[in-house]
Amino acid sequence: MNIITLARRFLASALLCAAASAVTGCAGSSLQPESATRVTTADPSRGHTERDFLEVIKRVPGASAGSSQVLVVLGNDSAPADQARFVAIAMYESVGPGQPFRRVLGPFPGAIGFKGFARAGEKREGDRKSPTGRFTITELFGEDPRFQPRMPYKLLAPDDVWCEDPASPNYNSWIKVTPVPPKLSQAEQAMRDGLFWHGAVIDYNRTPVVPGAGSGIFIHKAEPDGAGTYGCVGLDAADLDAVLLRLDPARKPEIVMGTAGELRR
Repeated sequence: MNIITLARRFLASALLCAAASAVTGCAGSSLQPESATRVTTADPSRGHTERDFLEVIKRVPGASAGSSQVLVVLGNDSAPADQARFVAIAMYESVGPGQPFRRVLGPFPGAIGFKGFARAGEKREGDRKSPTGRFTITELFGEDPRFQPRMPYKLLAPDDVWCEDPASPNYNSWIKVTPVPPKLSQAEQAMRDGLFWHGAVIDYNRTPVVPGAGSGIFIHKAEPDGAGTYGCVGLDAADLDAVLLRLDPARKPEIVMGTAGELRR
């Protein structure tokens, strides 16, 4: 993967980053493969119990240290390969350090990378997997000038893109480029999915940045229900907004993501 553009009009465009050819990255269309099985929202917990969520927060090193707001993205260790992208997502808060966490949002059904989670430390660029681990959330972005979250919010311009070229010094960060006008069909498709109307950057592989370890890991809208992503976390639009509007920089929000078994290890 090289770079992606997050403005709807240029989402499907081919752009350049460090003189490399661009292809669709994690934040590209999260359309579901035709052969994959659709699921419904009948079981938003995806079979996980309240204890499962709380144990993950408790056992992941540092998951609650200094943070009183944790978003848990929980996968199933025993899921077959074509179901590995299905996750349950819930938000927990505590009144302060050392205090118990309680659920304040969710669980919501969500989707991650087409191929499920990469094990901790094994995420690679282009593998269509989501990283396992604990990461901070410090920045939101989107195309909606009326959106007023508590977190810092970057209003996207047409020349805002995220660099996904491992050979670039700008790898895994925002850059400005001259937009390449998309074909009409591409523009129409981008406007229909609206994946980046509202979103959040997951601080994976950002401090320090390791070339090739994966880039552009976001929380964004997933459409249709059950669709996989290229490594991001996808949510229904209403659930996504509930999460983004709840995020509070004063609480130092974090996200813990992975299968229950892998996170416990």
